[in-house]
Amino acid sequence: MKINRLLIILSIVVFNFLSSQSILNTKHDLSVGSSSANIKAISEEQVCVFCHTPHSSDTIAQLWNKIQTEQTNYTIYLSERLAGYHTPSQPNDRSKLCMSCHDGTIAIGSVYNLPGSGAGGVIIMSDGVTTMPISADGYIGIDLSDDHPVGYSYDTNYDSELIIRNWPWKAQGLRVLLDPDASNGTIECHTCHNPHDNFYSPFLNEPESMLCTVCHVKTEWEQSVHYELGCSSCHKSHSGEKALLISVEEINCYSSGCHGSTIPAIGTTGRVLDVETQLDYVNSHPTNSIAGVHFSGEISGIDFADRHAECGDCHDPHQAGSTTSSNIASALTGVRGVESLIWPTPTANLVDNENEFIVPSSYSMIESASEENQICLKCHSNFTSQPAGQKNIAEEINPYYRSTHGLVKRTVLDGSDGTESRNPYVNSSNMEPPFDEDPSSYTRSLQCSDCHASEISGSDLNSRTDAKGSHGSSIFVGSIDPLSNQSAILVETISSSSSTGTPLCFVCHSRSNYWDGPLVSSAFDKHPSNSMQHKSGGMGGGANEGCFSCHMWDSYQFGTSGDSEMIFIHGQNKRYNINEYNGSIGSGQLNDAFVNGHIADIDFENKTCQTEAGCHQGAPWRPRNYNSVGP
Repeated sequence: MKINRLLIILSIVVFNFLSSQSILNTKHDLSVGSSSANIKAISEEQVCVFCHTPHSSDTIAQLWNKIQTEQTNYTIYLSERLAGYHTPSQPNDRSKLCMSCHDGTIAIGSVYNLPGSGAGGVIIMSDGVTTMPISADGYIGIDLSDDHPVGYSYDTNYDSELIIRNWPWKAQGLRVLLDPDASNGTIECHTCHNPHDNFYSPFLNEPESMLCTVCHVKTEWEQSVHYELGCSSCHKSHSGEKALLISVEEINCYSSGCHGSTIPAIGTTGRVLDVETQLDYVNSHPTNSIAGVHFSGEISGIDFADRHAECGDCHDPHQAGSTTSSNIASALTGVRGVESLIWPTPTANLVDNENEFIVPSSYSMIESASEENQICLKCHSNFTSQPAGQKNIAEEINPYYRSTHGLVKRTVLDGSDGTESRNPYVNSSNMEPPFDEDPSSYTRSLQCSDCHASEISGSDLNSRTDAKGSHGSSIFVGSIDPLSNQSAILVETISSSSSTGTPLCFVCHSRSNYWDGPLVSSAFDKHPSNSMQHKSGGMGGGANEGCFSCHMWDSYQFGTSGDSEMIFIHGQNKRYNINEYNGSIGSGQLNDAFVNGHIADIDFENKTCQTEAGCHQGAPWRPRNYNSVGP
């Protein structure tokens, strides 16, 4: 017996002379003497016989001895990313050699040539095992839809993320092979696995950390914050979810221990990257509540029927955290976005002081967004179908409106090159960090996530301690008009009072300058800090609107009832014409800067009101508020 075992060992060494390790005492050693296999023979001592024989009546390459599977109804891997790619109907013969055991349809010991018999038969396995049990680690079954594709051609012309390789691959020091071993061959089981060598478990041709990158290249992957974690931290080659993820959709990001609530990672800036908790807040993107409608790499619009907000809509995990020269957070690097092909040129309404919004007519897809709003507009614009009650943000952020928050850069209106100079009141006296730089050197544009993110846990946006981004917020605003439905994912509340003003506004604009302390500089010198009457807000006994008393509250006619009330924070296409209401004061004067709300008898030239005593009681009319209608 010892001599027989020695001969077996020598034959295996010769057969695998290029391998660093033989199959002895691995899970592929099914002999009775194997010390590692969970499945092994009752009495058969030979090691190679389960797959190979020197003589066989069946003409199969590799001196094959294992009875081959006759399955013709394998379910092949499919993906939306492979649309238009040649899809094989079944695995190729080389992969079927492996499937003879791993699909669980043929007895593991079934061979063409039983040792010493010259005829076919079945080598009896211990514990009553016949076919591979479903519970076994190596069981794959006939459903290959959740396994790395096999039978597909290695086509770099179709897939730009495949690395161009020249034949033969072995000459390049690579053990990853195609079938046949040529640059245009097909991907098979042996592309990744070497059944005779378990040095890189489980029988991998290369270490798991580098196996994927032999074939696949992802833009800026090596600069990504996820690079050191490796592909296997998110993906698995067998029994994976869509895109071969370890877990379904967002759960994959949580369960990896990076963005979940159990063991959240700490970012490079010291922020706790617990996104799972944020997405469970009362105001949040529906990432945790919608599943099964997202696929990796989608490029079309998000239709109303399958509307979703998955992690991959805003983040590219292969580029996240890499260096970016665009005006966008590094966590958003590489994400697709959309932008209006042409921002319509508006004409400010000088007749009835109503906003006249213009909807962009067409959009272009941007492979890698350079502005945060381009990512948001994929859902929050007429690029896609809008659900009832949701604003089309694109019609409010036109950079050429008279009043905007600068989400979109604009060129100067006189047609010369360059972008328009920054508002001079956006400076260190009037603004909070990080918006307090000198206007002449300021490079940071306003981002959607400056207002739409979880509540600020630091003193300002720069020092927040959680994951910044439009995930979710626990800030809730009541339903008192016109503030209803305005509370979506806010860093601060818009519920206002005479003591707090409007907290959301003071995330960027200096509260001490505009509300509490001495006014340093402003286009209007009667802000609440210099005129206590202007903190009363309601101007007639109604509810207080804080900053909205004069700014951004619009879409109604003074002196009438039944008109809608809405807050337009993103932008307004209007110029306020005081002459419409009172020709005796400020006749024909125009003003921009989100001026509306409780504006009454303003002299825009002198930047004063007709009378401040008694909160404009001496004025010929007074605007309506929540509970009253003027004059």
